[in-house]
Amino acid sequence: RRKNEEQDVLRAHRAKEKGLIKQGKKPFYLKKAEQKKLALVHRFEGMKGKQADKAIGRRRKKKASREMREMPEWRRTVKG
Repeated sequence: RRKNEEQDVLRAHRAKEKGLIKQGKKPFYLKKAEQKKLALVHRFEGMKGKQADKAIGRRRKKKASREMREMPEWRRTVKG
């Protein structure tokens, strides 16, 4: 699903660029990071404010727990 979204974003950008090239402009190719950013924006565009906030919060929590699991055990515990 995510790959399809990235491809859709890239396809739309290429179509827009083809029109600009026909007008005489130089082509602009999206970097991989820019493609991912646009796909992410596109994914949350259809959601309402609270819905997007919840989705982003869940993703943040998931990423934080993954980082915590990957951290060595002796660094995970807080000594105090």
